[in-house]
Amino acid sequence: MAATKSWTIYQLDVNNVFLHSELDEEVYMPMPKGIPNTNNKVCRLKKSLYGLQQASRQWFSKLKDTLISLGYTQSKSDYSLFLNKTSIQITIIAVYVDDILLTGSNYKKIRHVKQHLNKKCIKDLGKLHYFLGLEVSHTTESILLPQQKFTKELIQDCGFPLKQNASTSLPLSYKLLLDEGTLLEDPTVYRTLVGKLNFLTHTRPDLSFSIRTLS
Repeated sequence: MAATKSWTIYQLDVNNVFLHSELDEEVYMPMPKGIPNTNNKVCRLKKSLYGLQQASRQWFSKLKDTLISLGYTQSKSDYSLFLNKTSIQITIIAVYVDDILLTGSNYKKIRHVKQHLNKKCIKDLGKLHYFLGLEVSHTTESILLPQQKFTKELIQDCGFPLKQNASTSLPLSYKLLLDEGTLLEDPTVYRTLVGKLNFLTHTRPDLSFSIRTLS
């Protein structure tokens, strides 16, 4: 839509995203190492920390309340999408964890929400250039979304040479079986690489079958 309407897309980033949300329930943690604790006390958290199950939920709830107070409506089709629209203009905010995209037809509205969010430790990164493994290149008539940088880094993480080619992404007759072969010493590495491969399907849907098989 932004490409069709020739709108500029802006990117916002949250500083220490999970450190800004108050907790609605009682959560305790051990005293940090290095602090004298002769009575063996624990800490009751007032705000969320990284690793807490409540952290992402509390942060998103705080952001949602802020945007609604500014006149935005949460989409019922996609809860990560917020809209501010009239019969003649629209402003769109898309949220992915601590990354926020902002675009629309009313620059005055865009500037206002950026200034307000800046007071909430959300910084303006300017025009969108890189998002979730997608490179964003703007031309006078379109927006290009290559993943060349992400793909090269992923291949290098796998230990493969960049110049090695394959006719298909997965051998046609190859069968992956759950109970055959040598177990990996650290399955986390495999899961991480497959998770990154999932992001490639945004621009390479032809890899979907292979990646689902590996998953």
